Amino acid sequence: MSDERVMVFIDGNNLYHELKGHFGRSDLNFAKFCTKLAAGRTLVRTYYYNAPLDATREPDRHLRQQKFFRSLQALPYFEIRLGRLVYFDWPKQSPIEKGVDVKLATDMLVHAFRNNDDTAVLVSADTDYSAALQAVKDHGKHVGCGPLFRPADFPAPGEDKRPNDRDQQEAPPATAGPEAGRRVTRRASRRA
Repeated sequence: MSDERVMVFIDGNNLYHELKGHFGRSDLNFAKFCTKLAAGRTLVRTYYYNAPLDATREPDRHLRQQKFFRSLQALPYFEIRLGRLVYFDWPKQSPIEKGVDVKLATDMLVHAFRNNDDTAVLVSADTDYSAALQAVKDHGKHVGCGPLFRPADFPAPGEDKRPNDRDQQEAPPATAGPEAGRRVTRRASRRA
């Protein structure tokens, strides 16, 4: 294992939609995925960013999401950071995620400035992070961007008997879909 220290920063909502869009599924094994992203370097910590569903507006999905969060919290060196969802005209409009991007960018910068890592790996396709990534690089750190998916990151057919994310009830730890089918709209400043 290399002495190079890596921290992984995952935009959970973005990752979920990338997985669903590219593979039609979201049952990623986060432990294996983060180990692959570290690529033989020392994985210091993984940060996963998301926003909790409202228990009164979406009770079933909220329970599935909380179970998923607990499975992630059981992983070593894995931390969850939560923003919030704003429900303007529910259920006609999907909720809007607030605070997640700022938390992720802030954490990435703080860890670089405190010299807690040598490389920051961002798992997101969101171009809003480009200024934060440049600031990390300007501080003399390396950056990497994901998602970097291969079929090996998913369980083999028949290897895992869990239901799909539409009817997920008893998902095993750290392999459940990060959003359990959640619909979330990003704030208006997002790219189209």
